[in-house]
Amino acid sequence: MFKRSIPRCARGLAVACIVVTPLLASCDRVEFRTFPGDSIRDSIVSKILPASLALAPLQRDFLTEAAQSSLFEIEASRVALARGGSAAVRRFAEATLRDRVSVDTDLEQLATSVGVVLPTRLSDEFQARLSVLEQLTGSDFDRAYARNVGVLAPEQALAAFERAADPDGARVQRFAANQIPALRAHLEQGRRLASEVDRTNMA
Repeated sequence: MFKRSIPRCARGLAVACIVVTPLLASCDRVEFRTFPGDSIRDSIVSKILPASLALAPLQRDFLTEAAQSSLFEIEASRVALARGGSAAVRRFAEATLRDRVSVDTDLEQLATSVGVVLPTRLSDEFQARLSVLEQLTGSDFDRAYARNVGVLAPEQALAAFERAADPDGARVQRFAANQIPALRAHLEQGRRLASEVDRTNMA
């Protein structure tokens, strides 16, 4: 019986196929998997996302509203120092500037810590009110300032702070709760100013 001789090159090709075929089959099963470090990093990143994403909409709205009110009182009080006709109005404007700038600084720091960008310009409503004040002088200015900055703006600010306040809540809520006593006192001073201005003008 004669044995069929297999050419050396054919034998080499067969061996190569035997070796390569399992490798190719195994390549079909290769899956791209993330390293353990990736999942750990993702979990860390998810914990340090901007706090505003986790902040309740009411709290974000409160920060914006509080910033707008504070900005209006600051700008209007600066106008009052130049246009106020009575010493009482100018004294109230000085106190308002001092208090509002202090609160505004704390508010800015709080907003930054929770990832909220506060407005740097007045809303259309507040800008319209400020524009009216800028056109008045003397007793007319005093009445408008006492009414807007002494009463209306503090009432709006107090209402916003009371809605957001919670002494046992998150940082924004605790901040709102801590400011309420000073806001109430400021409102009472504004109401007294408005009454005094009215009495003076009637006399």
